[in-house]
Amino acid sequence: MINLSIAVKVSGSNLNVSNLNEELNLVATDFHYSNDVFKMTDKLSKTFKSDYWEYRLKFKTDQWAQTIINKFIDEIIMERITPLKKISMNFYTEFFIGIEYHKVANPSFHFDKERLRALSEIGFEIDIDTYIV
Repeated sequence: MINLSIAVKVSGSNLNVSNLNEELNLVATDFHYSNDVFKMTDKLSKTFKSDYWEYRLKFKTDQWAQTIINKFIDEIIMERITPLKKISMNFYTEFFIGIEYHKVANPSFHFDKERLRALSEIGFEIDIDTYIV
């Protein structure tokens, strides 16, 4: 069983969440603005240094992660290449994958040329975090 989290992340100064939602035809699953304070505990908090927009999907599955990742790239990213390229010219953009493996580990990935070309054309940085718990 795995917990899989896949996201498109955008951050920078003067980021307009409503405009991003509209441009991408996606509603942010998380966002914050520069100087917003996130309270982690009663005594510990974090002040965000930049504006942030994120669209994230989460899965708990026995499927090979790459199947779900490819579907996300095809349906969420490749369908929005033009606006994502425009956004990437002015803001930091990232394609994120986070995976927690439970009892079984198969941390293998394969990105074909077409999907890699799309991610590169947009200007995404890629962050893959894998955990075995």
